[in-house]
Amino acid sequence: MAILSRRTLLFLPMGSGNTGAPPLRFWGREGIMTPRHRRSAIGENMKIELGERTAETVALYFYRAQQQTIKSTLPQKAKTLEEALQDYRDTLLPGAASFGRTIVADGVYVGDVWCYCIDYAGTPNAMLSYCVFDASYWNKGIATAAVSLFLCEVRKKFPPRTMGAFTFSDNRASIKVLEKSGFSFVEEFIEDGRKSQYFQRAF
Repeated sequence: MAILSRRTLLFLPMGSGNTGAPPLRFWGREGIMTPRHRRSAIGENMKIELGERTAETVALYFYRAQQQTIKSTLPQKAKTLEEALQDYRDTLLPGAASFGRTIVADGVYVGDVWCYCIDYAGTPNAMLSYCVFDASYWNKGIATAAVSLFLCEVRKKFPPRTMGAFTFSDNRASIKVLEKSGFSFVEEFIEDGRKSQYFQRAF
């Protein structure tokens, strides 16, 4: 859950793919339950909650994010599971510069939402990103509901004055979620030969 080059992109995936991940005991459609769901909302006929990230959910996220449709749209800093777990452990330290939650739909772990580059003195004060990695849960309003819950929680935890987000210009789904979440378009730029957009929200 960290930056690659100028952007760590906000992502609502489109398509599907084989992750090639090794079998995990919690692998499968049933997902896993995450403890201490603090907030919930109603998505498209389902209950959306935010849960605690654990080493187990980090491992599942890492393998599910290896889908080509996700890798081509959401750059991943961690190249190995151990790197991903170390990044997670870093978030538990005092003064950590990132904070994340799991996204749970009707009791099933389907993705993550997080903020990174937390900087109380800068503008923006943090960057937002998310990923719904389970294709069977796409286009159901889950990402929008999760972002709404997460922003409410972050505002109480930090709170930020501004928050930014990057997304590819052709990722209309993510742009729509950002706009629904109160983010405004700031600029479009080309990096590594691909158009991207930067959005920002004030609180």
